[in-house]
Amino acid sequence: QIKKRIQMMIKERSLPFNKLRFFILIPLTVIMLLSFSYINIPNGNLNDLNGNDKNIITQQSIGKISWSGNTVYSAKILNKALGLKSGDKYIHEDVLKRLGNEVASLYLDKGYVFHKSDLTTQISNGIVDMNIFVTEGEKAIIGEIRIKGNTTVPGNEILNNITFKSGDFFSKEKIITSIKSIAAMGKFDPE
Repeated sequence: QIKKRIQMMIKERSLPFNKLRFFILIPLTVIMLLSFSYINIPNGNLNDLNGNDKNIITQQSIGKISWSGNTVYSAKILNKALGLKSGDKYIHEDVLKRLGNEVASLYLDKGYVFHKSDLTTQISNGIVDMNIFVTEGEKAIIGEIRIKGNTTVPGNEILNNITFKSGDFFSKEKIITSIKSIAAMGKFDPE
């Protein structure tokens, strides 16, 4: 993410004509999408779609949540990060999103860049038991830190605003803090 942000800092700005062309394409795209979006569904079929299938989905709730393969964090800490408990409504996409964001962030802050959480479920009478297998992998270490594209701000001044150094374990939190610190210097165009 740092590399992408630095690339954005040195990127040439768009010409006004290109921006105007972009803003003209947006309304045309919306009009085209809307013109093809109206589909006539008979009322009988619509009721079938909203009735039975919806009830099956809304009746599922979370049962037991079990973790395996985790050595860095206890099941209690992982459950707290997941933010779900027994009895909550089960929404598969929401669970996957929480595993990919909140739980992954815990591991990324400790250097586990290659962390992975695999979800398996067992459904019985509307109760979804979740088994989450954690693969922690090895901790990642930050290698060389290079500053590119800075023409007015000395590299050492930028490095002073970075909260990590070469040889430290990877930490998502430290990288985000460093990006905010560099932006707070007020010497770079946010674009």
